[in-house]
Amino acid sequence: MCKEYPEAKKTGKPILPVELISTDREELEDSFPDLPSCACASDERAFTDALLEAVQKLALRENHSDPEHSFFMGLAYLNGIDVEVDRKRALDLITGAAKDEVPEAMQKLVDMLRSGDGTARDYSAAVQWQKHLVDHWRARYEKTGTEEDGERLVMALYDLGNYQCALASLADGKQAYEQMMTLSRQLLQVYGEEGMQYYLADSYEGLGDVSKAQGNLAEAKDYYLQILELYGKLWQETKTVGPHRGSPSAIVNGVKSVRLKEILLRPRTIIRKAWSCADRCGKRRKPQRQHGM
Repeated sequence: MCKEYPEAKKTGKPILPVELISTDREELEDSFPDLPSCACASDERAFTDALLEAVQKLALRENHSDPEHSFFMGLAYLNGIDVEVDRKRALDLITGAAKDEVPEAMQKLVDMLRSGDGTARDYSAAVQWQKHLVDHWRARYEKTGTEEDGERLVMALYDLGNYQCALASLADGKQAYEQMMTLSRQLLQVYGEEGMQYYLADSYEGLGDVSKAQGNLAEAKDYYLQILELYGKLWQETKTVGPHRGSPSAIVNGVKSVRLKEILLRPRTIIRKAWSCADRCGKRRKPQRQHGM
């Protein structure tokens, strides 16, 4: 005790004193005045409570050598999980973890900056951190080449394009959507994953919306038509499968698949966008009014 306790204090190790044999508590306190309260090993409930409290304190200690632990600590302070809410400390911990390349911390920091959760809203800073997240997943995908990391990069590019367009940085948004489109095509070709077709459609719509905002209506219409072509293929692949067989209206009423609903309902929005572009280009004939009507 005379050796172990001072050494533990010196190295900063957590200390849980346990009384295994009968001890003179007064003498113990005189010898070690800063010793935490002893738990009695014979009192199972008291010992369990003391052990749980010690483990909880250990979990909540900040560990600057472990960025993921710092990130979880930041979440704890942000939401008041077993600690008092401390938004500044939460922001510092999450930002530190993001700087140490923890992707979940980067994503959380983007969400906080966009929503104003725990910090002031700063859309420009959110875009910068989203760029860092894109760079992180690009480096990870170039290293691993896995479908999972490729999909994460696709999603990060999609969010980046959306955030840049929201700030009216249309050229930057277009670049993000173009990279997303190229990668989605590559992943679709290599893995043949159906989900990649939905990402590809998202990239087409983003590019169409940017082109429309830039006044390039013909190009916008072409992107929208590519979505309709893609969804037409998805519909042909899906409509005869199992319980979904039937007319479109019947399927919409009874289907449980979110994706199948999207196949059926999303084209309506895209058609309206394409027609709007065609109207403004003067390339969709309007019905002629007959005499006498």
